[in-house]
Amino acid sequence: MVVPAGYAAGDIARIVRLAPGGASADFQLGTPSTHGLILFDGAQGIHYTLQFDQLVYSPSNAAVTYKVYKPDNTLFVTGDIGYGKRPTIHLPKLPAGGSYSVIVSPGIATLSSFVSVDADPVLAVDGPPATFPVGSASRTTRVVFGAAASQGIGVGVTGFVLSGATTSGTNFRIYRPDGSLLTAPAAPTCFQASPSNPQGNCDGEFTTAEAGDYTMVAEPIPGYSAGFAVQLNSEVSGALAADVPQGVSLGRVGQDARFTVTAAVGDSLAIDLSGIVPQPHAQPFYAVVLRPNGSIQASGNAASPLYGLHLPFGAIAAAGTYTVSIDPSYGAYGTARVTLKAGPVLTTASAPAAFATSAAGESQRFRFEAAAGQNLSLGITGLAYAGSSSGGTTLTVYKPDGATLAYNTCYPSTYGGRCKLTLPALSVAGTYSVAILPPAGVTLSGNFTLSEDLPGALTAGVPSDIAVSRPGQNARYTFPGTAGQGAGIEFAQLAMTPSGPTLYLYVLKPDGSMLGYGSATSGGAFVNVGSLPVTGTYSVLLDAAHGAAFTGKLTLDPGTPAEIDGAMQALATTMAGETVRHTFAGTSGARVNVGLDGLAYSPAGSSATSLSVYRPDGGYVAGASCYPSNPGGGCEAAMPVALPSTGTYSVIVSPPAGALLAGGRLAVSTPLAGTLQVGGGEQTVAIARPAQTARYTFSGTAAQLLRLNWTGASVSIAGATAVTVSVLKPDGSTLTTASFGNGATGGVDIAALPVTGTYTVVFDPTYAATLSVPVALVAR
Repeated sequence: MVVPAGYAAGDIARIVRLAPGGASADFQLGTPSTHGLILFDGAQGIHYTLQFDQLVYSPSNAAVTYKVYKPDNTLFVTGDIGYGKRPTIHLPKLPAGGSYSVIVSPGIATLSSFVSVDADPVLAVDGPPATFPVGSASRTTRVVFGAAASQGIGVGVTGFVLSGATTSGTNFRIYRPDGSLLTAPAAPTCFQASPSNPQGNCDGEFTTAEAGDYTMVAEPIPGYSAGFAVQLNSEVSGALAADVPQGVSLGRVGQDARFTVTAAVGDSLAIDLSGIVPQPHAQPFYAVVLRPNGSIQASGNAASPLYGLHLPFGAIAAAGTYTVSIDPSYGAYGTARVTLKAGPVLTTASAPAAFATSAAGESQRFRFEAAAGQNLSLGITGLAYAGSSSGGTTLTVYKPDGATLAYNTCYPSTYGGRCKLTLPALSVAGTYSVAILPPAGVTLSGNFTLSEDLPGALTAGVPSDIAVSRPGQNARYTFPGTAGQGAGIEFAQLAMTPSGPTLYLYVLKPDGSMLGYGSATSGGAFVNVGSLPVTGTYSVLLDAAHGAAFTGKLTLDPGTPAEIDGAMQALATTMAGETVRHTFAGTSGARVNVGLDGLAYSPAGSSATSLSVYRPDGGYVAGASCYPSNPGGGCEAAMPVALPSTGTYSVIVSPPAGALLAGGRLAVSTPLAGTLQVGGGEQTVAIARPAQTARYTFSGTAAQLLRLNWTGASVSIAGATAVTVSVLKPDGSTLTTASFGNGATGGVDIAALPVTGTYTVVFDPTYAATLSVPVALVAR
């Protein structure tokens, strides 16, 4: 034995000779400022590791250094195993065979340990694993493997356990042949077994930089020791052609697949993963698309088993060879199917395209070229599953850059497998793609249709016949509008195939934002616009849910003027379910009565007609449900005490679906006004317009006792059974109420007047009846 230069034989307190792969030796340095010498015979080109198990030194913050000398007694490597360091020495590949010397120097500390030396396991790619049992705390382990330049290798770790409970992970680091760290591998970080990873498996992958011998070191967190088996795998590889499925079979823990794709600028492509059967436990399968320069183009995952993944490439800016990596999580393996999806190219004139998938979770893809500003919609009919699932199918549209534009969820149980997606106005021109992705465990079939909105122009007062038969198609009609102008939009005689879905009617401003909307499942829909906010071209969008076909008549209704206290408007329509719109000019603060009488249908019916009044801005003011069976066929809108604003008001009369208005008259009136004198004799209150009220005033003195009389022989109420009489105080609150019927004689004692001032007597016939009644105000 030759003591390395710089050390005297008397300084060596402990000498042990180890046999690589043999038993560990007791290694004690009980005297401070002494050294220990470890000897072992090593072979050229082999990587060796020394382990200092159960290492204890005192004081505990001591720096324990080591120096390793080659057989020629020259220095090979130096390092530390003391405070803050691992109790492991991973030697570089030995440059020569012979006896190596390791000087261990704890300085002023004492040291106790068991030391061993082993040749690091050499792993062959696709060969058997190397197994490491749980050992002493904090130790690291290493394997060696040879690789070619630019070789893709997968790392699989199985049965990973730690010597104690912790949520921290163990890192596996890859070192290049020159000993430097491979800085960008996806080498594994492993954790204790868990419910999501019951086998304690994990995996990683990396690509070598150059040919040579690489090493991989497992580093558990300090204070713990890891046990596991590790293996290396070559990648399953191949080339993908558009719309040609290719099977993927991964047979080893940590094995991945890598496929190449040749793409040109402007191509629209996606990766589809389907038919995934994971082993030994259900884990997600990840897919990453890499550009020719190695950067990520797209990524996603399929939550196997039975689920699939549709991963659009997005805009392809550079031509060349793209790489698709398939990487199961937690070292899972198994079988799957990968397809480079291009999909048929459809136009808005294409017939419905039949589709059917053949693997569980497989998606269907279509493409279409579109211009900026185009209005399109998608329809699916006959959607069906092979296999059992109550889950929905996702219908997604992607922009040319691969970003999601819009999506919907479709079900086979909905109206015979019908589904629809209306797209927002397209912002850019280019190739758009559509993905139809089923729920877990089923394959799909059905028919897909791409449509452009059926166009048209509206002329005020002229009904336009609409017939939409393409599944999922909308109708979009335009009309010019002037700021402040009012309008009503009606879709009448609605018929849908199949029956049941809802038709939505949207009125859109010139900028495309919504101004108003209505809906119906039969009969028709009406939207009262009020005052248009700006001058420009407005649109009416008819959108049938679930892609139903529909027919009907669309009308831009400018409204028929109905002057306050002017001629009453006859109610008559020519289309079943047609809505009637009238307008009147109102002034803020004015009192107005709105009502109708003589309501009749053809054919006769008992359903209600809706009477609604809207402000100039389109807001609701008042309304009522009117029935032909009402006395006199009358009803009135419960108008507010005073109109809320100045402008053009709208009165909408909407009969039930399938009915024509065959009779009736509409009146917009101011209350009948008059005065009463105490003791001044009878006056006849005569209301001749439907829903009109009468408001008669009188001057009263505080504490005065009065009575209002009516003479029965002359009381005539047409169309109702009663008239409500209210006496209002000067502040407008009610003092006394009463009522009388047709031909009644009587009166009402008015409560003692609370203040001096002007009082009002209001006569309000029910059901918009007309009235003639003599009244007298007398003292009592």
